[in-house]
Order: sequence, then structure tokens, then C-alpha cells
Amino acid sequence: MSWLEALTEQLGTGSGGAAIAAAIYAGGIALESEMRADAKKEIAALINAPRLAPDVRTVSRFICETFDLIFGKRHWSWKCFIRSVLASWLFVLSIFLIICLKYRSFVDDAAKQSWELTSALPPSLQISAIFIVILLNMTLLSCLPDYLSLYKSRVLLRYLNATVTWRRLIFLVVLDLILSFSVYALASLLVWRYLVGATVEEFTQTAFVRMSDYYRIVTGTHPQDRFSIISLIMALSTMMTSLWTILIIVSSLVLKAIGSFSRVMRLASWMFDVDAHPIRVLGLVAATICWVGSVIYGFI
Repeated sequence: MSWLEALTEQLGTGSGGAAIAAAIYAGGIALESEMRADAKKEIAALINAPRLAPDVRTVSRFICETFDLIFGKRHWSWKCFIRSVLASWLFVLSIFLIICLKYRSFVDDAAKQSWELTSALPPSLQISAIFIVILLNMTLLSCLPDYLSLYKSRVLLRYLNATVTWRRLIFLVVLDLILSFSVYALASLLVWRYLVGATVEEFTQTAFVRMSDYYRIVTGTHPQDRFSIISLIMALSTMMTSLWTILIIVSSLVLKAIGSFSRVMRLASWMFDVDAHPIRVLGLVAATICWVGSVIYGFI
């Protein structure tokens, strides 16, 4: 691969990250228009406060209110379910875009193998069969686990609001990640056992390969199993609420770090009215983190 092809590949993941960043910033603008005035004042006070460490209560309340605005206050409702499904599809397609740009050859191989597996069918039915399999996988391994994972995150955040400390927040975020992955692992086991017909031993062997491949993909090397890429995307989708919580926490910490430099903060205040548009500023920082992260991942 020439240096020009390599550079194009790396910038490709950056363009995928830019699409996600734009969606996050647009979402921040939309959230700000719906958020209560007193909540926006709390976020503005958090950004403008001289302390380097952000107020953990404000951060946790903002995370809970964000979930309520996006998905609705009643979890077991059609509104929440439909919005959760839409969020799952948007997240999966966004991550798939970055992965495709990073591992184009492997994605092509997976597509060719899917075509070969349906070769016994008439050509007119092959595309329909592949589409049904994709839809079934998205429903059983992404949409339904994501909906359950969202409920679990809301329960943990409700528990967090009772007594909020940074130590408790970090503990619950780590617990949330572990439980989210456990939900995906259980969904995968049920699909393998009752739809694919595989034994528990076969599932366990495949799971170890996939876990190893997850590390390979995250660190920028090629996986052993081409379908591990799809599996990782589904797993990340189930951890979407956990990742969103982490992104908000990191963004607030970055904002406080930026605020410690008076010149940078004066520039930010000149470019954005922090008191009037605090969520927009927080969304801009979150979007920038995602874009920079995608560019760095492209060069790994």
C-alpha cells in the first residue's frame, strides 16, 4: 500500500467520525431547545465555575435529563421503544461506516461470504434473504438488548442520584459497561442456542475468538474472524448508553480543563454565549472528542 493510499484510508475514518460529530452537535442543539431553563443554568454554572473538577451532581442530573428528553420519561412505552430502536440503527450505521473505512477488505469478504451462503437460493431471493438475516440480527442482537440495556442504565442512574460522589459515579459507569456487555452476551447465547442450533461449547469457543478479535479491531489489527467486526458493532450498540454517559463525563472534564486557561475561555466566550447555549458548547466538545478519536483510530 502506498503512502497516499494509507493516508486516504486514515482520513476515511476521520470523515466517518465527522459525520458522527455533526450528528452529536445537531443533537446538542435539539436537546438545548427542549431542556428546562434551570437545567441549562446549572450546566452554564458548571462550565463557568472556577473549580477544575466539575460538580458531579450537575453532571449526573444532566445525564438523566438527557435520557428523559431523548427517550421519554416512561421507559415501558412505545415512544421509548421506537426511539431506542431508531437510536440503535443510527449508532450501528455510524460505527459501521467507520469500520468499513478502516477494514474495507474484511467487510468485502464478509459480504462475499454472505452471498456464498445464500448461493443455493435463486438470485432474485438472495438479496431478500440477506436483508432478512440482517434485520433479524439487528432486532435480536441490537434493538432488543439495547432497549433492556437502556432500562438498566436508567435504574443505575436513578440509584446514583440518591447519593452522588465521583467514586460512586465511576463505579456505576464501570458496572453499567459490564452489565451492558452481559446483556449482549446473553442475547448472543440465546440466538446461537435456539436459532443457530449451536451447543454451549461451540458458543464458548466462538466467544473466545470474538473477544480476542475485539481487542485486535480496537488496536487496529486484522481480526481472525471477519464476522467479529459485525459482532463488535452489535456489542458497542448495547453499550451505547454507557458510552454516552462516559462521553458526557469526559466532555465536562475537558471543558473544565479548557476553562482553567483564561485566554482559551475568553475565546470560547467570544465564539459562543456559554450562558445562553451551554448544551451547544458541551455538544461541540463531545463532537470534537469523537472526531479526534476517529482520526487517531484511523492511524493506529
